[in-house]
Amino acid sequence: MFMNKLLLYLLLLLLPVKGLSFVVVKDGQLYADGKPWRAVGVNLLGDVSDRHVFHDVARFGWNSVRVAPRSVKQLSLFVKWAKREGLKLCVVVADDSWQAKELSSFRKKKEIWAWEVTSVSMAERVKTACPNHLVSLGSDPLLVNLQRYADDALFCRHVDFLSVALLPIERQWVAPTNLYLGLRNAYVKTEEMTHTLVQRMRLHSKPIVVASCSYPRDKGFRLPESSTSLRDSYFHFVLHYTLANHDAPLFGGIYFQEWKALPIAGDDGSRPTSFSIYPNDTTTQQLVIKYSR
Repeated sequence: MFMNKLLLYLLLLLLPVKGLSFVVVKDGQLYADGKPWRAVGVNLLGDVSDRHVFHDVARFGWNSVRVAPRSVKQLSLFVKWAKREGLKLCVVVADDSWQAKELSSFRKKKEIWAWEVTSVSMAERVKTACPNHLVSLGSDPLLVNLQRYADDALFCRHVDFLSVALLPIERQWVAPTNLYLGLRNAYVKTEEMTHTLVQRMRLHSKPIVVASCSYPRDKGFRLPESSTSLRDSYFHFVLHYTLANHDAPLFGGIYFQEWKALPIAGDDGSRPTSFSIYPNDTTTQQLVIKYSR
């Protein structure tokens, strides 16, 4: 009887546990639990200190969030809240202030699927501290020399994928006063930029993740009641081109900005921006759910 229980216990230990694997790269694609996986998420780069925000994000349909914690303590909270909501974290480490000991304390956290750094030296430090996590190279969102940037990620053995930003307004692909007519140019410029990067990264089959993507609400309005048809059009184009278009492989995910809680009573509207994504933006939510499956 004892031997039978022991054998059963050993068998249970050997069985794969769903949802507990690290994300890995295979042939230029992301895999989690042995299946293709892609991050479809939102940026929470502000002072996010409320676990209810993570709950709202998960209910909206995102499967991942990109965060920039100020401390080990705050990241520990993010990991805890992400685990509770079934979310994965992409953690931005924007400078060299994080010590190896601080990083290594998270090496077993499967809620963290990737770390985003801004230099190859930091990539080596993070990869050494957390060898089971993926490491991404990020940069100035308005970087002009894309090829050199891609080559840094391509030839650094500590970098697993490249992070890029698709920001039509900031890159002046679209005038803020002409959001409708500017959409066509946003499509063209987006395709040109991503095509350039794909051609470089496919040399070593390293994926690309869109770390931030944005487009204003219609007419540049800020309030939750305002329409989002133009933004949804651009988001749909980017989602289809990066995640569903087989002619543009290597895309492992996309993060949109910026997530906002609904304005509280008496709010003068200064906190929200025209780029805000609210929990009740149902048409945007439908796009997210469609491409996060």
